[in-house]
Amino acid sequence: MNCPLCDADNQCLANTPNVANCWCMTKTFHEWVLAQIPEDAKNKACICEGCLTKYSELLKELPND
Repeated sequence: MNCPLCDADNQCLANTPNVANCWCMTKTFHEWVLAQIPEDAKNKACICEGCLTKYSELLKELPND
């Protein structure tokens, strides 16, 4: 599977018998990061670890309103 944000291999195990072992199961995804996923791709694949890091860093730079 590929990342819905950058199209890179995301190492996703969704829809497999090993879903509980997916790397994303130990990560926290902020709502703002998840909101970056296009509507037609939501709930279909994991964001890759690179995008999770990138968007989490961008989130830190946003004003705290």
